[in-house]
Amino acid sequence: ETLDGQMEAGSPDEVIVRLQDQGYLPVEAFRADEGGGGRLFSRRNAQELNADQILQFTTQLATLLRAGQPLDRALTILLDVPEAAEARKIISSIRDIVRGGAPLSVALEQQHGLFPRLYVNLVRAGESGGGLDDALHRLADYLERSRELRSRVINALIYPVIMVGLVVLSLAFLLTAVVPQFEELFASLNTELAWYTVVVMWTSQVLRDGWWLILIALVAFGFWLHRKFADPVWRLA
Repeated sequence: ETLDGQMEAGSPDEVIVRLQDQGYLPVEAFRADEGGGGRLFSRRNAQELNADQILQFTTQLATLLRAGQPLDRALTILLDVPEAAEARKIISSIRDIVRGGAPLSVALEQQHGLFPRLYVNLVRAGESGGGLDDALHRLADYLERSRELRSRVINALIYPVIMVGLVVLSLAFLLTAVVPQFEELFASLNTELAWYTVVVMWTSQVLRDGWWLILIALVAFGFWLHRKFADPVWRLA
C-alpha cells in the first residue's frame, strides 16, 4: 500500500527518520512548497496477510481465548501456526505490542492497515464489553460468510467472462480477417453503402492500422484505473 501525505519537520531527512521509526519505507520526501501536488512521503508495506490467513488467525485466537488462555500466551502459540515468515512477523509484532501493555485493538491498528477498520473496531468493542473471545468468534463467522460469498460471486462470473472473451476474440477475427475481403467487392459496386456497413468497414480499418495505439490506450487506462483505486474515496464511489 502506498501513502502520500504531509508532515511538519525541520528537513526532508528528519521526515525520513520519523517515517522509518514508524515502520514505513520512505520513497520520496521534499518540501511541500517545491511542488509535487503536496506529496511529501509515501511508503510501501512489505508485510501482507491474505483473507484466509486473517480468518485462520481470528478463529484460532478466539478458540484459545475461549479455552482460558491469556492473550499473550495465545499469541505465542499462534506464532508456530503460519507457514509464511511474513505472517509470523506480523503475529510477533502484535504480541510484542500487547506485551508492552497495549490492548489487542491497538496492536492490530498499528499493523499499517493490514486489518480492516471494521475488524479493529469490533475487537475494540469486545475489549470494552469484556467479551473479546465472543467478538473474535463473531468476526470469524463474518469473515467465513464473506469468503463464501466472494467464492460464489467469482464462480458465477467465470462463465460470463469466458463468453465475453470469446465474443471479443471472434469480433476481432471477423473485423481483421473476414471484413477486409469484402472491401474490393463493395468498392466495385459503385453505390452508396448503408451507414452501418460504413461503420463496420471503418472499425476494421482502425483495428488493422491502429491496433498498437489501441493497445497503448488500454495499458494507459489500466494504469490510470490502478492509480485511482488507491484512493479510498474514489474506490468507495
